[in-house]
Amino acid sequence: MTAQQHHDQGRAAWRLDPWDLIYADASITGLDPARQGYSSLKALLKSQSAVSRVFIDEFSRAGRDVLEWFRLAALAKRLGMNVLGASDGFDLSSPTGEMMLHVLGMFSKFFVTQLREKVHRGMTGAARRQTCLGRPPLGYGLVPKRDAQGRPMTGHDGRTINELAIDSATMSHVMLAAERFADQGWSYGRIAKEFIRLKVDGSDGWRPRSIERLLANPLYIGVAIYNRTRNVRDPETNKRITMLNPRHQWEIQRIPRLRAWSDDQWKRVRRRAYRLRRGKRQATRLSRGQKFPTTLLSGNLWCSCGQELKLVRSGRNGAMGCFHGLYGVNGCTMKTVKARSIVEEAVLAHVRQFLLSEAAVDRLVESANRALAEEAKRPREDLRPKAAEVDRLMKRRSRLVTALAGEEQDDMAEIEPSALNATCLNVSETKWRCSSTAQHGNRDATT
Repeated sequence: MTAQQHHDQGRAAWRLDPWDLIYADASITGLDPARQGYSSLKALLKSQSAVSRVFIDEFSRAGRDVLEWFRLAALAKRLGMNVLGASDGFDLSSPTGEMMLHVLGMFSKFFVTQLREKVHRGMTGAARRQTCLGRPPLGYGLVPKRDAQGRPMTGHDGRTINELAIDSATMSHVMLAAERFADQGWSYGRIAKEFIRLKVDGSDGWRPRSIERLLANPLYIGVAIYNRTRNVRDPETNKRITMLNPRHQWEIQRIPRLRAWSDDQWKRVRRRAYRLRRGKRQATRLSRGQKFPTTLLSGNLWCSCGQELKLVRSGRNGAMGCFHGLYGVNGCTMKTVKARSIVEEAVLAHVRQFLLSEAAVDRLVESANRALAEEAKRPREDLRPKAAEVDRLMKRRSRLVTALAGEEQDDMAEIEPSALNATCLNVSETKWRCSSTAQHGNRDATT
């Protein structure tokens, strides 16, 4: 319904007094406080214009977010304005205004929760029926689903039921991206630029992050995963955050007809992606626990969600845990903490059992002796030609010093300092390698 239709309906029913300004939002969720009509209304109120009251068609029309409703009520009270509901009789300035604010907010929150559960239940059922949810990934398209006789299938509403199928035209770009990423060493950014140049899928908005998500999609090996993540809105920053759901909530469907990659190709792509992530983690700044460790294992333990395990409680009864799990963010399921002494003893017990046992030490000594023996068997390099070269270059260096002092100017053209430095470094390296070989041989004999 348009703003003019709202205006005409209100005048016809005499539900509202005549007004000069109308703010409305159509087909936008009331949970979004950044919608245009609501934002414009708040901007008008904050400007402290000559507005004495605000009429709302119904309580939930101002918003489904309880916290945002409290913010609007606090703003109206601070500016001396009143908020009235045309259909539900809400009056913020009445003696029961505060109570009605909480009661109606509770019902609005309950409605949103029930609506989300219904939508989630319906989409989960659709995922189990292998119905496409959302836009098909690159390389796939929608085709009519057919029965055993080859006839298109229709739903209860008479519309044709579609299903995912491989689109050879766009799948060739996916195969090209996988090959260049895994086998030719192209980066995400370089592949994104190539996609933009080719206008893949008719888009020029490809970014490195979109290429990374594309190559991590398990649908290319015939595995469809639904409900892996969820979007929540941070009440403090009002930003949408994507959080990982626990693995037992995932809906995993194996669809062999959608497989486009071999297992070997998928492994090559994921191994390259893992090496890039590992290099990025190593290049990032060290955490405070790694820079200034206060315990034996500070900066060395990590949760499965990717967050570093830190001291939750210090002192004699210190405990370690994951703050993501304690705050319930990023899908972390580690809700408890563990005493620091227990964690350290468990790690040390593992080290003693598998790294410091007699069998492990014997294997380490055997491996070291084998390596030293192989090093000792290598033929020693004859250093006499190199020593003669060093003597010759040392004489030339002496002549260079003399030439810089103003003597034997004609000899300067024969001197090449770069060749002198390179040769000296080569001789020093050769001497060090030979001396190391001799030391290793003597050490192997003693061992």
